[in-house]
Amino acid sequence: MPKNRLDLSIYKPGLQGRIVNYARGPVARDVRHYLNVDLPAIDVRLCQDRDYYDGEFCKRAGFKPDDTVGSYTVFNNLHKRINPKIFLMHPQLFRFSRPLCFWRVFKHECVHTAWRCLTISISPNWLFEGVAEHIAGFRLAPEREAYFIFDQDNNCHRVSVYSVINIESGNRHVTDNYLLGRFWVGALARRFGWAKIRQLIISLDEKDSRKDFARKFQDAFGTPFTKNGLQSIYRSVSKGSR
Repeated sequence: MPKNRLDLSIYKPGLQGRIVNYARGPVARDVRHYLNVDLPAIDVRLCQDRDYYDGEFCKRAGFKPDDTVGSYTVFNNLHKRINPKIFLMHPQLFRFSRPLCFWRVFKHECVHTAWRCLTISISPNWLFEGVAEHIAGFRLAPEREAYFIFDQDNNCHRVSVYSVINIESGNRHVTDNYLLGRFWVGALARRFGWAKIRQLIISLDEKDSRKDFARKFQDAFGTPFTKNGLQSIYRSVSKGSR
């Protein structure tokens, strides 16, 4: 794996060493295991100030502060798989207090950089986020067909797992991408295995329409990207989880 370039000069050596070792060890191994690709060289930037992160870091990337829990990944050239940068808040300022969450979110961002070694497309977003969530350890067992979750305005709404078919069309709730991604990537992995998921990722193009994606989904899994097709996948994996 290429040597990671880490901009951590203002942090304690212990933290710097842990991040480097984590990226080169467990993260690189899992990326290779699931996606069969080497983790690229990554420029990691950490921020010690919550207000600065919300203002300067997020503004630079075009995000609202609440769109991220404390991390995001950007690429210098969207049409070339080079120079990925991961921006992270210092663990002490992280939005979630559990230390494990910091490392899982860092791993999630690393998976995004590996994804771009397979395709420059990041659509559909539920798949892009779901793959990163699953490999990072944020998983959701396929136990029911609808969930109640809180959006960024702290309003509760019901999400059907089959809404993934239309999620790219006018979806107001960014959090749905993560929930649906966790659900369906877990279900697809259990039913078909990661080789098929990787096949789908490689086939994606940034100009794909929803119709194009549905065709590629069926090519990879032999199941139509329709409610009936997804129901058949859900039923097969939910039986196995009980």
